Amino acid sequence: MRRVSTITALLGAFSLPSTAFGWGHDIAVSADVRRAATDMAYTTGEVETRTTQAGVTLFEPSISAFQPGIHFGYLWASQSDNEAVSGLDLQGQYFGINLKSRLFERSWLGLHFHASYTYMEAKDDIDEQETRLRWYEAEVAGGPSLNFERVQLDIGAYYRDIDGEEFATGDLTWTRNFEQDNDIGAYAELHYWTDPTGSISLRAEGGAYTAFQASFARRF
Repeated sequence: MRRVSTITALLGAFSLPSTAFGWGHDIAVSADVRRAATDMAYTTGEVETRTTQAGVTLFEPSISAFQPGIHFGYLWASQSDNEAVSGLDLQGQYFGINLKSRLFERSWLGLHFHASYTYMEAKDDIDEQETRLRWYEAEVAGGPSLNFERVQLDIGAYYRDIDGEEFATGDLTWTRNFEQDNDIGAYAELHYWTDPTGSISLRAEGGAYTAFQASFARRF
């Protein structure tokens, strides 16, 4: 009995706010909307790339220190100074895996970490021209958290690596590689618990990406 009590106490130290208040959940669903802009580096120079994502994240929140999940959704992309994309409305999808971790949430000062790997693709065609962008994003991020009864504030830094290809056929035909011009940045994310099972999150990023994201989550 003493060993069971010790294990329970250790797990409680890493519990989510909802578990700390006495609720337990097995799955969480988050609806996410994200708008971002970054510079992609081609051999011919930098190309500003703007994306809009609307999708869903599913994750397992019962152990706060280890929350694996998946994410997927629709993707819209546009570029300036890229003649292969001129006049096109690039659309597609994204999907990937992620892992979130939160430590010391019962304390006013905690820690959070995040890692993800995402595949993204968008394409369109007009007349005889078709262009498809395909790229992979690998990200690690983390920093301190300020924990209150209904509010959490995360601040931190991220490293995001992008490796992609552009396929163009038609009047312009080529295959060329691109990558992110800058890999590091900082972010701030505010979480507000509307009730024991629901939350709203707002995230802003600077550095490698200029981005804003809103998420609406529910735990079951």
